[in-house]
Amino acid sequence: MIGDTSDYIKLVPMVKNQKELDIPPSQLILGAKKEGDDGGDDLDDDTQICSCHNVSKGDVVKVAKEGTCKSAAAGCMPLVTSIFNKAMKDMGAEVKNYLCAHFNYSRADLYNIIMVKRLTTLAEVMREAGNDKESDGCEACKPAIGSIFASLWNKHVMSKPLHGLQETNDRYLGNIQRNGTYSVVPRVSAGEILPEHLIVLAHRPVRR
Repeated sequence: MIGDTSDYIKLVPMVKNQKELDIPPSQLILGAKKEGDDGGDDLDDDTQICSCHNVSKGDVVKVAKEGTCKSAAAGCMPLVTSIFNKAMKDMGAEVKNYLCAHFNYSRADLYNIIMVKRLTTLAEVMREAGNDKESDGCEACKPAIGSIFASLWNKHVMSKPLHGLQETNDRYLGNIQRNGTYSVVPRVSAGEILPEHLIVLAHRPVRR
């Protein structure tokens, strides 16, 4: 899919389950959706939302209703947060847009704090705005803060010390799978590669 991929999570289970459409096909082609439809209302409970941990829509709604989870933080994908927030709103609970448990601020709030106070390290941000001044952050807030630093101070997100703020996949330039294996997408200048070139890449030692 190219461009707006927000309908991807809805299309995949339809294809897998050969589900009969209850809307005109043109709506899927054009990406039309109902006003305010951001909580995955039209998804079945067994629809897989997060492939990293095999989480379904029903799993997200269940933990929200049981009260075992109070925040979705950033989620590993936006739909997780949307479904969680919708379930919380349906129960009349307050929904906060904090970046994660380490901050009582949204990403936009942190951006302004970092800009005004001219903070340049994670430790400074934690001292000035964090709930735990000594915390090292988490996989939700560290990449976000690294991105803010790069936007404000024009430093590459993979340069030191920003490199350590990136999530695992970005740090190792690969895709870490649930079973411990990983895949790597090599950068190929000019975009053309032959099978014998791929064999050379496959036999090169991996630098850690």
